[in-house]
Amino acid sequence: MKEFWIVDPDKRTIEIMVLGEAGFETFGIYFIDDELTSSLLRGFRLDSKEVFLS
Repeated sequence: MKEFWIVDPDKRTIEIMVLGEAGFETFGIYFIDDELTSSLLRGFRLDSKEVFLS
């Protein structure tokens, strides 16, 4: 595993962690109005609102 996402439905945030030289590091913390990207999936973009739709 080189990347994982921590989704917090209460805070409506997504933290993306990537494997670096010293272990996992934060790649980005995204809020509901943000567009997130992936370090592994080149060109991938996702509107964070799509994750939190109910």
